[in-house]
Amino acid sequence: MPSKASALPYGVSFGGAMYYAILTSLSLTVIFILVLKPLAEYVGLVDEPSFRKHHAGVVPLVGGVAIYAALVLATAAFPALQTRSGLGLIALCLPIMAAGVADDRWEVSFKLRMALEILCCVAAAKWFDVRLLSFGELLPGVDVSLAWAGLPLTIVGIVGVMNAFNMIDGVDGLSGTLGCMTFLALAVLASGTHPSVSQLLACIAGALFAFLLFNSRFFGRQKAAIFMGDAGTMLLGFALGWHLVQLSQGRGAAFQPVTALWIFAIPLMDTAAVTIRRVRRGQSPFHPDRGHLHHLLQSMDFGVRGTVLVISIIHGSCIILAFAFRGFHIPQWVSFWLFFVMFAIYYAVTYRFSGNSVDVSQDTNIH
Repeated sequence: MPSKASALPYGVSFGGAMYYAILTSLSLTVIFILVLKPLAEYVGLVDEPSFRKHHAGVVPLVGGVAIYAALVLATAAFPALQTRSGLGLIALCLPIMAAGVADDRWEVSFKLRMALEILCCVAAAKWFDVRLLSFGELLPGVDVSLAWAGLPLTIVGIVGVMNAFNMIDGVDGLSGTLGCMTFLALAVLASGTHPSVSQLLACIAGALFAFLLFNSRFFGRQKAAIFMGDAGTMLLGFALGWHLVQLSQGRGAAFQPVTALWIFAIPLMDTAAVTIRRVRRGQSPFHPDRGHLHHLLQSMDFGVRGTVLVISIIHGSCIILAFAFRGFHIPQWVSFWLFFVMFAIYYAVTYRFSGNSVDVSQDTNIH
């Protein structure tokens, strides 16, 4: 494993390199957004209002493309990011991003997209050692090693993270805010053991903050100027899944596997809860409705800003708990069962308020 000194060129301190990486990716993303935004309508890469989407006017779907382009240039600019793992991630994100663009523009079969996601997960596991080896100590003295089950569970895990991040993208600024918080948390956790990975995570967080300047309503906007699109949610979900697995496994792990649950708490619990409710109703797990947390908060008149603020506070609190459990050396099994109890409470509360969740034919995405 490279030392911090070997990972950083020109004698730059690790903290300084982190700030420089964030500023570089932020600036590049802003530039790409400004360049791509006027081109989006020309090529038809836009989201139009419909019976499901009640946003005002045509909105360019260029957030994901701009973020990916910025990360490619940032990787080229920072030698510390040009590791086998970093380059592998950038390479595998390309077909995922391209499939997302195609889906945003023409709508691609769900089965084809799922097949591509699975292939990319297999490639990550086989070529770049992004593979689940253990769930950690889920009971006192019992370490759950995965052996042959590691590969299929890695695929399920990363694909699950990708779709969870995609499902949370239903309100202006929500997926970008949660993503930025999560990538920053991972960057801090990885800084001690994986400096190059930490710098890449900081770049992604910086790119997401730039996206929020155009998408969030907390920066003086009354509506989003751009959307992330499936291109953005899928590539960022893949990057999240990649790092949650990579940094929690093996002898040089940056954190314990259970920490990943707390770092990704809200998208994970929200997706699990709506999936369970749909299955209990005899529906497909992918059957859309208005049962997501952001829908429930909107039904209680929180508004877009209020919804994003409440969910971000809950998610941030879970991240703080992850750091607290790590800092105070709380046993893994205690952390795991506390998360299980928290999810049970989350499910019960959201189930109580989701009784009137409606079918997709009445669904509206608030942008």
